[in-house]
Amino acid sequence: MLVPVSLARYTRNCMMTRRAVFALAAAPSTSRLPRELEWTPGPVNRLRWRLGDSTLAIYSGPADVLLLPEARRHAIGNTEARQILVPASALDRFRRTAALWNDFATQGRLHDYDNQTTRWPVAEIPAAQPVAAGQALRFAGQPIDVLATPGYTREGLSFGFTAGGQRFLATGNLVHAGGKILDLYSLQDSIPEPKVRGYHGFASRIAALRRSVAAVRQWRPDLIAPASGPLITNPAAALDQLEETLLRCYANYLSTDAYRWYVPAENTAARAKRILGTRSYDPMPFGETREQLPPWLQATANSRFITAPNGHALLIDCGSKPVPPQLRQWRDAGLFTKLDAIYITHYHDDHTDYAAATAAEFGAAVWSCPGQADILREPARFRLPCLTPNPIPNLDVWRHAESRDWHGFRLTSFDFPGQTLLHGALLVEPPNGEPVLFVGDSFTPSGMDDYCLLNRNLVGPGVGLHLCLALIERLGRPWLVNQHVAPLFRFTAEQVRFQQKQLEARAALLSTLTPLPGANFAVDEQWLRLDPYLQTVAPGAKTTLKAILTNHATTPLEFSLQLHTPFSWSCQSPRRRIRVAPGQTATLAFPVSVTTAGVPTLSVSAAGWSLHAWSEAIVRLA
Repeated sequence: MLVPVSLARYTRNCMMTRRAVFALAAAPSTSRLPRELEWTPGPVNRLRWRLGDSTLAIYSGPADVLLLPEARRHAIGNTEARQILVPASALDRFRRTAALWNDFATQGRLHDYDNQTTRWPVAEIPAAQPVAAGQALRFAGQPIDVLATPGYTREGLSFGFTAGGQRFLATGNLVHAGGKILDLYSLQDSIPEPKVRGYHGFASRIAALRRSVAAVRQWRPDLIAPASGPLITNPAAALDQLEETLLRCYANYLSTDAYRWYVPAENTAARAKRILGTRSYDPMPFGETREQLPPWLQATANSRFITAPNGHALLIDCGSKPVPPQLRQWRDAGLFTKLDAIYITHYHDDHTDYAAATAAEFGAAVWSCPGQADILREPARFRLPCLTPNPIPNLDVWRHAESRDWHGFRLTSFDFPGQTLLHGALLVEPPNGEPVLFVGDSFTPSGMDDYCLLNRNLVGPGVGLHLCLALIERLGRPWLVNQHVAPLFRFTAEQVRFQQKQLEARAALLSTLTPLPGANFAVDEQWLRLDPYLQTVAPGAKTTLKAILTNHATTPLEFSLQLHTPFSWSCQSPRRRIRVAPGQTATLAFPVSVTTAGVPTLSVSAAGWSLHAWSEAIVRLA
């Protein structure tokens, strides 16, 4: 169990040093501010308003009154205040923090199709009081407007007031200077109508963000004070730029959306209208399909079954409940005599839930590409969508592009960072007939399966789906199998290149969207993570938390990391530095002694920007 702790006692190193050099960008002159206002840039900014003997602060104290516009820990600084007001819809995130983390560790982390980022508070603020949009607030007799501004978060509020004849609005992470936003994956969400669950809701909170932008425009601020980064001195231009870039990103995505294959055209039209309004997009025509499967291939649920003439068999994925009984039925009917192996295309629960048990029952090996071997063996080490609770400890891991002969077939396994970054593909070349590439869930005839941003779909040449498309072209554009798609399908050369160009265009858009120095910082929620994500240790035990960091910039960066732990833990070197080459991943180890359960977090800064408590892990007591 995670025990409730107050924020003040949670960590010795709760905040990185408050210096302007750690802000997301150099702060502009504050000469425009009236003397009763104080602006302090930092990892979490602070806007403090002094009237007589009273002080009000937004984002970070100390103050008499503290206003927190959202339940994101990277937007929460010093919480020393007599009164703390938080969004009413997220009150439990502040008051029932330990219970919610317990629920997430034991339940919500698994089979997660809601797909919300987990940068929630890790320590309770029992004094937090709810405030809602439209509620009348006053500070020292002066009115404060409360606006509903969801978008970057579901619960987002903005607080507006007038000081020195100027209108100030604190909007949390809704918008950053230059019309930017920290990331795109925070906008992932469900769409009630049409019925689209969170997993398939690519950046769907753009619609809410657009309504929030309209509300901010209507309020007409002179200055916007964001949770991080510099003051926004030209709000109208920043809001226009943000909205335009997001609309172009969504139109770009929708043009090659794999989800179009699964749903009626009315669903796609409704999604487009909801977010794009009257703006058009350029949909790629569906690829060629073939209903007739080759004689050596059978479909069962979202698995595929390959049989050789001598009775040996191979299963592609095993995550659906009907698959094991179907195998027994086929075996008893003489369709095959020996199941040699189960090839896993990717780690998602609907492809792996029954793999280990089925392999044990049938005496089969489990084959995997190298990129996903760790998550198959130890899924608890990771925080990603659709995790299974069932590890697969015994794997036969093929090298990337390794080929093997199998009963007259030629098999080649690839790392294939498609629907997820940790994904494989298997090329099957039969004795007679055309080759078939099993691509997991990475493509459908309508395009690329990148609708869940938390799957770590990298953009740009040489990575992610762009790399997969290059492999498909290099292999001669074979027939493709996605086990959720009944027919075989394939793309023309023009369709392959169209999808690649859309990814390149999206990378360019994302580079202008995020204040961080690389497009993939905006779409890779796990560019900085703690490993293992979940572990259980004995009280007083020593363990190691590894910071795993990918540099998505085009230049080398020196990163400063700081581990924040519960107060009673010990870590001899909580502050570390590491230089990482562009496109590379590095690891730093933090040995810790654990006394209580808790949620340690990791702050990061580099090249003039800083993100407070950006990543977390969960440590439970045995």
